[in-house]
Amino acid sequence: MADQHSTSHLHRPLLPTPTVVSTARFDNRNFFSSNSDVFLRLTLILSVGLISLWANHEASKGFQVQIFNDARDSPAGKRFDLFYISNDRATRILLNASTFVEHLVYAPEDHPNHKKPVHRVALRLASTSNLTADETVTNHGGKFVIRLSPSLMQGLTAGSSRINFRCKHMARVWLWDGGEESRAPSWVIEAAMECVSRMAGFGVGGSWEELPAENGGGRRRVCWGETTDARMLAGIMEHSERHSKGFIRRLNQALRSGWRDRATVEEAAGMTVEQMCESYKHSSPPNSVVDL
Repeated sequence: MADQHSTSHLHRPLLPTPTVVSTARFDNRNFFSSNSDVFLRLTLILSVGLISLWANHEASKGFQVQIFNDARDSPAGKRFDLFYISNDRATRILLNASTFVEHLVYAPEDHPNHKKPVHRVALRLASTSNLTADETVTNHGGKFVIRLSPSLMQGLTAGSSRINFRCKHMARVWLWDGGEESRAPSWVIEAAMECVSRMAGFGVGGSWEELPAENGGGRRRVCWGETTDARMLAGIMEHSERHSKGFIRRLNQALRSGWRDRATVEEAAGMTVEQMCESYKHSSPPNSVVDL
């Protein structure tokens, strides 16, 4: 009996039998946890990339663009919504006009701090036609509002380009006016706006640049100091820009420092007003058009 008991002890394993536990559940848990981490990282990278692209896009515009339709329920408002808001055409027009004007009135190497502060440009179709003009521009601390009269929408069709802004209103946005202490006369700014519009191909010189000649002998071109009619003065500005490239840019920089009457103009032109007039009176009218 004792021998049997000893034998049973001898046949017992020296090491305990290992317990086999399935790790499949833990492997699956680690797998899904790892995949979730990868997904979150990819999502984060994609989000950062999209934010970066959006920021670069906004920076390329340089300012915020807003379009408002205060006459939405009227026939004019419905045309504006159909032809200019639904397809983002109004935004494209503003940005294209801004690019043209900015390149005309500023040098490519100009630092942003040397440019007029423009934070936002809002295009607003007014609810009524009780405006002093079909299109007006107001500025409140770098936030500009271009108001359009609903009358501009009359007869508008899909193929119409009635609202081209002629770059004129974006010129008002970007042009300096001399500041509070030495602000340039309104007719100088309006003449520069008209000049920029013509340089873009919207509007050309005509009879408004001429006055009856002395002694009734036909008509003659007017020059600086003879009138304050902005459309007439735009003619000599356009001539000066075409024959002395950068005139508008230099005039704009001079206006930033302040208005000093004819001295400001002569500084930008690099010649006297009399020399400008002599060259202008013997020149041919331009006929070039720039497609925006």
